[in-house]
Parts: sequence; structure tokens; C-alpha cells
Amino acid sequence: SLGDPRVTAIIPMAGNSYLFDKAGLSKITIPMMAIGGTADTGTPYDWGTKPSYDYAASEQRALVALTGAEHMIFGTPCDQQVWMNDHPAAAYFCGDAVWDKEHALDLIHHFSTAFLLYTLNGDEAAHAALLPGAADFPGIEYTTTMR
Repeated sequence: SLGDPRVTAIIPMAGNSYLFDKAGLSKITIPMMAIGGTADTGTPYDWGTKPSYDYAASEQRALVALTGAEHMIFGTPCDQQVWMNDHPAAAYFCGDAVWDKEHALDLIHHFSTAFLLYTLNGDEAAHAALLPGAADFPGIEYTTTMR
């Protein structure tokens, strides 16, 4: 088992659910928010992030898709990693071809913070931010079981 009873909510980002089968994912019962880019070439969305949402048994789960985003959308922008300035792969590691990195990170922080505030602390304002229709942002595809 990879389970740890101290973990009471999870947020896989560009998750690698392909390491688990449908039966394994169905054992996830704690609240879960899966976040990924739909153009991810490192962990493709359709066999990484999306199955995490589709097959988890969590009653409270959400799926946040950043349309057109690549695998490194979650990483720190290059202007905050001076050592990356001259690296040949800096554009891949620190940027994104479709998204403004700072804007994407703001949205990732919005969703993950609201999710954790609600699932760990019962924050009702955070819960309201996660309901269908409340999470309407350009470039974001949002699906949830939360009501």
C-alpha cells in the first residue's frame, strides 16, 4: 500500500496515474483534486491527470485542466531561477508555449488553496469557490463532484 493515514487530501499535479490501474485508483477515497495541462508531453493528460479524477472513489474530487499547458506549467518562472537563464532547456522548464506562467500559477494556487482550505478546514467560502459555475476562468476546464 502507498497509503498513509496521516494524508487526508491529495492534489496530484501532472500526476502519473498510469502507474496505477483502475482498481488501484478506485482505492483513493480521500478528497482529491487532479490538476494537469492538456498538452502535457511528459505525463499526457489523458493517461495521467484525467484517469486520476475518473477512477478515484473520492466523494469529493475535482479536475482542473489547463487547456494547452505543458508538463512544466507548475514550475517556477525563469525570472525567479537566475541559474536557469543560460540553460538550453530554460524555455521548457520555466515557461509555457501557451500560458503566461505567472497567470497559470495564480490559478493553480487559487484552486489548490481553496481545495485544501475546504477539505482540511471546512472553510465554506473556499467550498463556494469550488462549486460548479464558480470556477469559470478562461483556459480552465473544471469538473467536480463537490456540491
